[in-house]
Amino acid sequence: MKPKAAIPCIRDICKVESLYKYNYETRTYRGEVSYVGYRTKVETERVTIGSSIIEMAYSKNDEMAVTNESNFFVCEACGYSDLDDTLFRKTKTLKHKNSSGFQCGNNLLKRFSLGYRFETDVLQLRFLSPDLSDYEQSISILHGLMRGICAELNIEQDEIAGCVQYYFNDITGRANSSMIFFDKTPGGAGHVRRLTEPGVVENVLRQTLRIMESCNCGGADKDSSCYQCLRNYYNQKYHDILSRGVVIDFIKELLE
Repeated sequence: MKPKAAIPCIRDICKVESLYKYNYETRTYRGEVSYVGYRTKVETERVTIGSSIIEMAYSKNDEMAVTNESNFFVCEACGYSDLDDTLFRKTKTLKHKNSSGFQCGNNLLKRFSLGYRFETDVLQLRFLSPDLSDYEQSISILHGLMRGICAELNIEQDEIAGCVQYYFNDITGRANSSMIFFDKTPGGAGHVRRLTEPGVVENVLRQTLRIMESCNCGGADKDSSCYQCLRNYYNQKYHDILSRGVVIDFIKELLE
């Protein structure tokens, strides 16, 4: 008969864990998404909605990048990392333990920008006329349009994402903001592809306008936002600048 294995009691486990100071993962919300493209063939089309001119550029399996703006100091010997947003030097001296719990022989940590790239389907919307040149207004309009896209395509907010990127508007002759929308599923889920179908973008604009006007935050000035119109978990860092009034005014101008 084989002897039964001893089961350690919780007191013994606590004694073992107290021997080491674990550096548990710190969650940071300073991520930034940017468009890398053009790695594949881009299908470009200009459409007229009302008196406005909008350029759409769709690309399949295009490239996006996600970077974290926090300061991570990493040991190149054992992989230990330390998050320190109070220090802006390229290196930091810190005694630490490796993943096995032993003292690491290297105390010099180097600052790195952490991130990754992924491929997915991408759609760019460029508002050529009327144009969009103010960054804070662009952020409000971006997140307003994402609400309209989700309503029109009947998808969840975590299935699609977007960012703002500058480009040169050859009609107005100045720098403008383009809206970059992409499927959050690597390789694409077909959502942004549906936006290129005839009439869908106009429907998205009208859905966005309906959602913004159905809210009453900000009073008569409409100069704020809430979770009913623009805010969500994923755009927390923009909550202070989101304004549903900006979205309403711009879309009304587009649809005139």
